[in-house]
Amino acid sequence: MDLLAIGTVADCQNLVGENRILVSFGLKVLAKTRWLGLKKLMTLAGLEGKALDTYALGFILAPRINAAGRIKHADLAFKLLVTEDEAEAKNLALELNDLNQHRQKLTEQVLSEARSQLELASDKKVLLAYGADWPKGVVGLVAGRLAEEYGRPVLILRKEELLATGSGRSVGNFDLVAALNSSKELLVRYGGHMQAAGFTLPSEHLSSFHQKLLDYVETLSMEFEPPVLEVDLELNESDINFDNFEYIQRIAPFGVGNPKPKFVSYGMEITEARSVGNGNKHLKLRLKMGNKFFGAIAFGQGFLSEKLPPGTKIDAVYELEENSWNGSKSLELKIIDLRKHDK
Repeated sequence: MDLLAIGTVADCQNLVGENRILVSFGLKVLAKTRWLGLKKLMTLAGLEGKALDTYALGFILAPRINAAGRIKHADLAFKLLVTEDEAEAKNLALELNDLNQHRQKLTEQVLSEARSQLELASDKKVLLAYGADWPKGVVGLVAGRLAEEYGRPVLILRKEELLATGSGRSVGNFDLVAALNSSKELLVRYGGHMQAAGFTLPSEHLSSFHQKLLDYVETLSMEFEPPVLEVDLELNESDINFDNFEYIQRIAPFGVGNPKPKFVSYGMEITEARSVGNGNKHLKLRLKMGNKFFGAIAFGQGFLSEKLPPGTKIDAVYELEENSWNGSKSLELKIIDLRKHDK
């Protein structure tokens, strides 16, 4: 059940019906897992003794397990999951943890280089970027991040002397495999599904391949609209309480097909803003709503700390999170997006 829960969430399956039930019970089993390697990995990842949710599965455990195949060999992850030797479990967990950190650095590097290329052609309906030394194991991750960022299909490739191998991620109802099929005479191989695909082609055909994809999109008369952030409900300060938070938790576990509810509040006043975390990447806020104060965190938005002085009013879309510190609990706003309040 614990491995089933990890696999279901890591493979982005819908968390409704049977899947939701299985993952819900799998999380309970995972908290008491008998898999020695999994125990060691959870300890290294800081999950030991903590309440587990789908975030822990999808963003903490799964990336460490997947890092083996992305950077080295998937055998390492398999050995970790089946070993019954204490020392081997510890060493394999350490190695996977290190590989994941290396994968994160490579992903950020390729992401930055690919984004620089795409900015020069951001008006195109299908975006493509390539690099000679981009690891094959991270191109799919980068394609996914950039497709979400630009709201258009993105293909990222490692270009070698003879062959270019890549991965693509789609948006909306654009069928990526159908698009690749329209250029199959240029491809050595390809496969996948509507939203994600992998492919290989001769490096010399990269430009003509991209043009054929662009021509194919025009035959569909398809326009890619800017991504829309859907919100479930507007909250005021009296709505943000533990009774409502615990009610929301009754529909967990959250994930694909059963997303965590997103809320919006308008005109919140910033009383404190600072950057936190490794490299000051994240934004920590203290917000005043009516006569109540709330802590808030916006991941990856640390650069905004100097642009949001105390007294600034903002509108924000957020998820409610429970924050535990020194034995006390409070509700925190996990900010998805924000803007300055238009008076």
